[in-house]
Amino acid sequence: MNQFLERCFYCTGQYNSEEHFLEHNEKLKEKESGVLSNRLYYLAVPPHLFVDAVRCSENRASSDSGWTRYLKEDQIFRIDHHSGESFNSRIWYSTPCGRNYIRNVQLIFSEDISTEGQGRGYEDDGVIQDMMQNHLIHLLELFAMETPVSLDAEDIRNKKVKVLLSICPPRLDDVVIGQLKCYREGNMSYGGFTDGPTISEGSLTPTYAAVTFFINNARWDGVPFMVIAGKEQRFESSSDICQEIFTAEMLGPTHGMRRMNELVLRVQPDEAIYLRINNKVPGLGKRLDRSDLNLLFETRYLTEVPDAYERLLLDAIKGECRLFIRNDELGPYSVPY
Repeated sequence: MNQFLERCFYCTGQYNSEEHFLEHNEKLKEKESGVLSNRLYYLAVPPHLFVDAVRCSENRASSDSGWTRYLKEDQIFRIDHHSGESFNSRIWYSTPCGRNYIRNVQLIFSEDISTEGQGRGYEDDGVIQDMMQNHLIHLLELFAMETPVSLDAEDIRNKKVKVLLSICPPRLDDVVIGQLKCYREGNMSYGGFTDGPTISEGSLTPTYAAVTFFINNARWDGVPFMVIAGKEQRFESSSDICQEIFTAEMLGPTHGMRRMNELVLRVQPDEAIYLRINNKVPGLGKRLDRSDLNLLFETRYLTEVPDAYERLLLDAIKGECRLFIRNDELGPYSVPY
């Protein structure tokens, strides 16, 4: 770690200043010491600054001897850190089912933290832009896509885009939005979203959204995909900062039970796969009981799991694209299959 930290440095400047990027380039050259240098630019900046940052870095801070990754499509790695969770690569192999077996699919992202500290930025985006249209739709694609012909990046991304093209635009009746209001729990009082110091009075920005999507293809015809995200959503099953789970409610006889069998894929925290089944209680009677078959990865596999960003940054350095979003997932597109 010390060896790594010795190579780190901070350079201050404006995103739209070529002069500041030239100074940055000189510092990089000092660190590179004349050897073959490859440069990967990680733009953790607001979207409206992308063009200025790329223009200045291309003109003043590109590598003279190696590659520089940020400009052309095959050099761009659009990071969604949720796609870097190690569990998501298992989703490709976990869902060989469809409308013949699944009644509905629920994708839930709940956070028990508020928007405090996000302020004006969150008011501009809201929960739909912040979580749903990128992170959660990306996971929906992974769950619903057909098995790719190979694990090559383009084969996987082609299948994801095919799902995206098949999603029907949601109707107004299939959308519920809400905003966190002030409330009390016992002796504690909690402020609402508009009570934040940087939030506009009367703001209508949603902090909760539930949208039902339908996929117009033979495999998932008629199966609702319920995508739910919200701030300060407290569930008994999670005391952690956030919870992200898939629940697939399976078809079959209920025999008087209120709930169907469920397959749950918990992405975070505490990655797990568990099957909630209605099973007959041993004995001569006909009473049914509900049980869980549980696979908790941290107890089954005693190994260190790479952080999502660690995995994604290493893939970007190696030029591996399978976990990254392609350009045609961002807007109007067509892609060969």
